[in-house]
Amino acid sequence: MPRVILLNQYYARDEAATAQMLADLGGGLAASGFAVTAICCDRSYADPSRRYPARETIDGVDIRRVRTSGFGRASKLGRITDYLTFLAGATLRLLTAPKPDVVVSLSTPPMVSLLGTFLGKLRGARTLFWSMDVYPEVAYELGAIKKAASSAASWRGSHISRIASPTPSSR
Repeated sequence: MPRVILLNQYYARDEAATAQMLADLGGGLAASGFAVTAICCDRSYADPSRRYPARETIDGVDIRRVRTSGFGRASKLGRITDYLTFLAGATLRLLTAPKPDVVVSLSTPPMVSLLGTFLGKLRGARTLFWSMDVYPEVAYELGAIKKAASSAASWRGSHISRIASPTPSSR
């Protein structure tokens, strides 16, 4: 049975759009016979004081939630802290999970796909980046993404097996 890891900061039960879309994919893959594990955080997108169980199964998907800080989106420092605690916990989960055949990374938090790509390749898995950012090059041109982040994204792009995006122009 092929093993798939889904990597995103949020997953169902959460109401975040990326959580819902990834849950649709995960449930469909599980129904088709894949062993699916979702690695996500234990906090709610809308209300970071709300926590989800560390582990549960929804629609055949084994959900492994990483304990994260709960500062939310009120400040940049809090948001960055939440991102970093998620990335640290997700790294540990990716390294200790059963060897995947495929790692699917989304774009929350920013650059999580680098983690999925690097650790997926390290573990011998194919990697897929499902971009939820319609025009990431616009962020670079406006100065929201620095050159180092752009270089890291270029490395990711040269090492992933597939990129899925909302429109052909955003690939």
